[in-house]
Amino acid sequence: MGKEVINVALASDAGYAIGLSTAAISIAYYAAKDVALSFYFLDGGIPDSVFSRLEKTFKRLHPSVTYRRIPVDQSRFADFPSWRGNKMAYARFLLIDDLKDVDHLVYCDVDFLWRRDISELWRLRDDAIPLQAVVDLLVENTKEPQWFEEHGYRFPYGRYANSGLLLMNLKMLREENFVRQAFTLLRKHPDFLFADQETFVLLLGDRTRFLDKSWMRFTSALTSKDFSKPIVCHFVNDVPWKPASVVSKMRDATMAWYFMAHRGGVRIPMKVVIFYVLTRMPFVKNVFFSLLNIMGKRGAVEFFREKCSCCAW
Repeated sequence: MGKEVINVALASDAGYAIGLSTAAISIAYYAAKDVALSFYFLDGGIPDSVFSRLEKTFKRLHPSVTYRRIPVDQSRFADFPSWRGNKMAYARFLLIDDLKDVDHLVYCDVDFLWRRDISELWRLRDDAIPLQAVVDLLVENTKEPQWFEEHGYRFPYGRYANSGLLLMNLKMLREENFVRQAFTLLRKHPDFLFADQETFVLLLGDRTRFLDKSWMRFTSALTSKDFSKPIVCHFVNDVPWKPASVVSKMRDATMAWYFMAHRGGVRIPMKVVIFYVLTRMPFVKNVFFSLLNIMGKRGAVEFFREKCSCCAW
């Protein structure tokens, strides 16, 4: 009897290729070794070199990994609004009809870092549930509820699914012609704010099963204590390969991403390595915090205490 196969899909163009690579590597690193991982990479122009490095890394990290590149012609989404300069967000819809031999699949955005065994999530799949996702509470503080009201929809407070991580029942969605419904809805509302999410919410909201929040923790709210638990990190609006400052680079979430990326051949910036090593030394730590206190940088002090174990007192 062969190993159980876990189907996983990620989508990226050249600009987010480093995220795709690191997210996939983290999945392979933490996945149980008695399962087989089958990756489907929706390719919006990723260089061949990325996959060459990724293939070598997979061989080091996990005994059973295969992958397939699926070229994405973004002109198929010509009628839909762009998101951050491209339309790769819609590529996840193509999986439903294009992977006719796949019944269930985990879709993951590339701004993720896995620190949990994906096979635990895979065991939650259900033939009677079309979609499983994590509730997105952050969106309630955006203009999204207002958009719903202005367009005659009721906003699902506490039940709005984040499309960054989806456990999809492709077989069920194919049978319901979900892609046709989705594309019709997208053409009807070219002013969608978060088009892929709104499509899933409006078409499947009442039938979506919600996962425990540990399957998608927003890094903006993570403390160093959270890293003692198995979690999946989501760098919402805060991609780790383009951190805003040296301080933000030092938080545990970003450093964990750097170390995982390093396994795939990405060089960690020397200034980050030096700062990380120095601030683990008790004397340097004490001086560092004393200076921040003298300068009145209370916010920085609390940041390092809460989000950087290498600097916490």
